[in-house]
Amino acid sequence: MTKLQAMTEGGKRLGHIKGLLAGMVKEGVTPLEIDTEAEKLIKEGGDKPNFKMEPGYRHSTCINVNQGIVHGIPGNTPFKAGDVVKIDMGLLHEGYHLDTSITVAIPPISPHVAKFLEVCQSSLDAAIFEAIPGHTVYDIGLAMQTVVETAGYNVTRRLLSRPWWLWVTGIWSRIRMAGLFRPRTDPLQP
Repeated sequence: MTKLQAMTEGGKRLGHIKGLLAGMVKEGVTPLEIDTEAEKLIKEGGDKPNFKMEPGYRHSTCINVNQGIVHGIPGNTPFKAGDVVKIDMGLLHEGYHLDTSITVAIPPISPHVAKFLEVCQSSLDAAIFEAIPGHTVYDIGLAMQTVVETAGYNVTRRLLSRPWWLWVTGIWSRIRMAGLFRPRTDPLQP
């Protein structure tokens, strides 16, 4: 199996699981129930939940409710009407790490929340349009930022996509100050 075939197959598996988990987001269900189901489905497919490979993290997903941006730890607080739930998850398939996320709103939602979710989708669409060979991650981020700011919202400027424990322990700031991390600006490869 080629790298592309393995990643495509893994992405299909992950997409299927994502759809099943999105269907579970209802009033009364807890993030921990979704996390448990995610792990079960990933393992049933013969893959590994790669979030659990992060030292110190024991869940297969990160789940945020409402204002949480990213890296939410699944808990036992049930969802309620009007909640906006973000599920982030990944798996290891044939040696390749795949990651995805989805946002699900539990009706009824306010017009303000509906507009915000529309802008988020437009921002994602703009990013996908920019993700072509020769463009950089900067190009993708700028496309997203432009859509978000044009709609009157702001982007999160200090989001760490590094292991959460580096940030919690203060190590991440020392890594950045020492110049050991540089943002990626190299062109995307086909």
